[in-house]
Amino acid sequence: MNTAPRFSSSSRFTALLGFLAAIAIAIVAGIFPVAAADDKTVESPSPSTSNAPSGSSTMAPTMVVFDSSGSMITNDAGGQTRIDAAKEAARTFISEAGDDAPLGLVTYGGNTGEAPEDEAAGCQDITVVTPPEAGNTEKMIAHMDGLQPRGFTPIGESLRKAAAELPKEGQRSIILVSDGVATCTPPPVCGVAKELKEQGIDLVINTVGFNVEPEAQQELQCIADATGGTYADASDADSLAKELRRAAPRAYNAYESDLEEIEGGKSEGAAAKVDRDVEAFSTSLPPTEGKRYSAESTTFFTTPIAEGERVVISANTTQEPSINNFRKGGSLHLAVRSVELSCELDTATDSDIAVNQYQTATLYSTQGGEEGCDSDELAFTIERTGDWKQDEELGVEVTITRFGEPNMDGQPDPAEEKTEPGHITASSDPAEVTPGTWFTNATELTPQQPVRAQIVPGETHFYRIPAEHGQQVAGTVSMVEEAEDFENNGAGDALIVTAYNEARAQIDVEGSHTTIQKDSKNDFSYPAPILFANRYGGSNGNGSVGLGIEKVWQGGEQYIAVNYEQFHSEQEIDETTQLPVLTYDLVADVLGDPVPEPTFAPVKLETEKPSKAPELATRDNADNQAQSKDDSSFFSAIPLPLIGGLGLLVLLGLIIALVVVIRSLNR
Repeated sequence: MNTAPRFSSSSRFTALLGFLAAIAIAIVAGIFPVAAADDKTVESPSPSTSNAPSGSSTMAPTMVVFDSSGSMITNDAGGQTRIDAAKEAARTFISEAGDDAPLGLVTYGGNTGEAPEDEAAGCQDITVVTPPEAGNTEKMIAHMDGLQPRGFTPIGESLRKAAAELPKEGQRSIILVSDGVATCTPPPVCGVAKELKEQGIDLVINTVGFNVEPEAQQELQCIADATGGTYADASDADSLAKELRRAAPRAYNAYESDLEEIEGGKSEGAAAKVDRDVEAFSTSLPPTEGKRYSAESTTFFTTPIAEGERVVISANTTQEPSINNFRKGGSLHLAVRSVELSCELDTATDSDIAVNQYQTATLYSTQGGEEGCDSDELAFTIERTGDWKQDEELGVEVTITRFGEPNMDGQPDPAEEKTEPGHITASSDPAEVTPGTWFTNATELTPQQPVRAQIVPGETHFYRIPAEHGQQVAGTVSMVEEAEDFENNGAGDALIVTAYNEARAQIDVEGSHTTIQKDSKNDFSYPAPILFANRYGGSNGNGSVGLGIEKVWQGGEQYIAVNYEQFHSEQEIDETTQLPVLTYDLVADVLGDPVPEPTFAPVKLETEKPSKAPELATRDNADNQAQSKDDSSFFSAIPLPLIGGLGLLVLLGLIIALVVVIRSLNR
């Protein structure tokens, strides 16, 4: 795992040196109002973000075999010739696949006549345009644009040549597009497909019949069946592009954490310390011990909490995608808890059976300094319960959000009932996007402007949309018929929408499930407008009593995650598994007028002492430390009026004293 930190984590020692140096520079420049700076102030920071790894194409090496024989001149493809429709569909498909896709191209026909004396040459008229490599988009499109349909249909030999271009190991596929039966036999085309499979080639051939007669349809179906592929019909450019997408499966895109890793402690006494300036980190939850639902593991942490401060701690799992297997079972319960119950305002846990999505748990602390929570450290645990992958570690990212005491004067009361915003209307046609895989690279949504994306089972897409205090997020997910045979989906298969705020705390979404079937459409929304009072307002300060409304409390970036869940699938998948592609549309909007959010009092922190270097058992070391302490005390005790009245000589002397302090501390 990459352990590059996402947030700056300077040591206390380095921070002190930088602080002292800044004072010296500011004094000389005459811009710093000298004061005894024993306190620092913190407003209400929001978590930073960084780019997550984008990765390259997840398509398996694929060869596309296109028909350019004489019959492709027929004008029956939606008002244009078959070859023109094929060119248009190929241009769309190749462009959408992207220049990083391992896509290759073979065409047959186009270079000979169709008389009997041309048959020998015509049955060898096969062009390997490119192997299945990235970077060939322009070359493939240019070749397709230049095709002139004529000649014969050597399907069998074309399949052999396409297979020869594919890697010898790993998953790979061929997509065959033809408008008729093979006219060059032998070899029999179905026999060639069986021959390739029998040679041990891990190859799938998906076929598309372009306005074909029943005989050709049977032939293409036989090719697909022999290799475990699929057959589909197409009649024009749009339907051909749709079937090309469907015939080109890919592996899932997944997120891999690049945050600094902190190993949790195994007990309260050995808790890992998380410094105040760490806003996010990754950790691994140990395997669980026990059986079924009682299997558990717990890790321990502490982080500073100041008087008047509240802390929100969210843990989001980062496991590899999997396909939900309800019959196989396996449960996971995730919780973040305060060791001292009196420091815990609330905790939102997450539970699932046959886990498919990322899981989230959040701890909301009480206010630091309150009775029972008056320590300067918040001790918390991350608990994992259940037998889902219980022999493996489970990665999580932990996000820490802090803010001071809010001024609730003039703030609205918490929402007590859910609000239904209704259907969201798109303002334009959907734009094709490649969605992000995590919070850090989430695709930005513009209100009312829909996007179209392709997703595979087990995958999760991340989007973001800004919403201000007082506004409500809503949207619609729609199935797109293209690129999906809905008959292959089982009961319970769905796209599931989950939402999060900037603290990465999960928000309960109304209408979260969209059934995967033809023409399926579903509206989703936050249960109420965003109000800080929903979480921290009300007569007792515990927020809204409406179920789930208390989670809608933080304005700013709102994150929408879309996960493809196959409820009854037993398939085991990994990063190489080629999966069927589903196309969906998503549109979101932000409703209502913003209202002022509360202001937050600065959190006053005692200046942390510099951390000591490893002590050496010598009198000189002890003397140096004592001298350093004395010098530092002398410096901070200089009266402010004296500094203001002294001239350049005193300022120079002060700077020299500062250098002595720094050198002493640096030993």
